[in-house]
Amino acid sequence: MIKIDNLKLNKNNKDILEKYQIYLLTVKQKEEKTSSSIAIAENSPRNQKKENPEEDPEILNIFGVSLHTDDILIIGLLIFLYIEEVDDPYLFVCLILLLLS
Repeated sequence: MIKIDNLKLNKNNKDILEKYQIYLLTVKQKEEKTSSSIAIAENSPRNQKKENPEEDPEILNIFGVSLHTDDILIIGLLIFLYIEEVDDPYLFVCLILLLLS
């Protein structure tokens, strides 16, 4: 900040200087908000990559086959489509291949 203790300024210069100081404060606050939002965005769960893909806990373990949440969702979708008698064999093949991958 600019100190005006020892300066002899007329009223117009003091007004300009006060407005400039207010402007500097707002710029500094905006920079702090921007830097804090960037830090928050970098630490968000969406931007953190999983170092270990096995961190996704298994929901079911049937005969040594561990099923995760996405597997259960795909199986549920396959069952729902079968019950609704959807006649799209390519959709079923794609979902089964997705389940196996």
